[in-house]
Amino acid sequence: MDLTLPLTASSRLCRAEAFRRYDGSGRSGTPTGRIHTALALLGKPRRPDARNGLPSPGEQSGVNLSKRKVGHMRAAVFSISAIHRIFRPRGPSERARVVFPRALGFTALAYVICHHLGLLPSGLGAGPSGTRWADWLDLLVPWLVLVPAAVALFAAQVAPQVWAVFGAGVIAYASGHGIHLAGNSVGNVNPGATAHLWDEQVGHYVWFAGVALVLTALALAMVERPRSNPFGHALAIAAGLTWATNAIGGGTVLFSLGVALAAVAFGWRHRGELAEILWVGYLPAVVVLVVALVMAA
Repeated sequence: MDLTLPLTASSRLCRAEAFRRYDGSGRSGTPTGRIHTALALLGKPRRPDARNGLPSPGEQSGVNLSKRKVGHMRAAVFSISAIHRIFRPRGPSERARVVFPRALGFTALAYVICHHLGLLPSGLGAGPSGTRWADWLDLLVPWLVLVPAAVALFAAQVAPQVWAVFGAGVIAYASGHGIHLAGNSVGNVNPGATAHLWDEQVGHYVWFAGVALVLTALALAMVERPRSNPFGHALAIAAGLTWATNAIGGGTVLFSLGVALAAVAFGWRHRGELAEILWVGYLPAVVVLVVALVMAA
């Protein structure tokens, strides 16, 4: 038989069976093992010894064709291996170690950015029906902030009580944000006492109460976890200052000061853990809010 020709049906069947059954470590059925087995099976094709020690032109073309096919197959297997490393299922401990801090960081970053949309110049211009384009962009805020927070809690495998606190926070956050968005959009077109009530008072208090509940759930998930890196501390400070500036702009200084003091006390109690970022982040917020109260008095 000329082994330089493409693989016969029987040899392909044998390799497929080995690929399916053997994982390279004595265990069957794991994706990583099957990938490694495929790489081992897709070695260089054997070349027969011709009478003069060299393959004929026909045999050489068969070798080249087989090499090209094997090269394509190896590239495909390497691609599958890379995709598997990215999207492989993670165990509970790996989710808590890797996914939780990343999702927590995304939550803080989204909170800092989304809660400063009011700084966009002229609300990005006039939109339909007397609105501003920033009003429409504001519709995404609950999704951008709450979804990574939920991912973080899922990765941390928190207790049902923590999920209950988070659920209450989600309802308050979404409700308050919706009230604020509607009142603010109407107030931009037709300012009045009613729009001011729903935007600056009811909307802000309900919205910020939701933020406080979500922060409580995340704080409980931070207990007994490794300390953060400097980037995490910087995000915590940015989140704390965002909380303070929102309170000053929204007229909730006393309420927000109480929440900031509670966050500082909780973080100080859990020094040496991930939760210590709370006192690092919210201590500057306490200073800013106290200064704002003194200046207002």
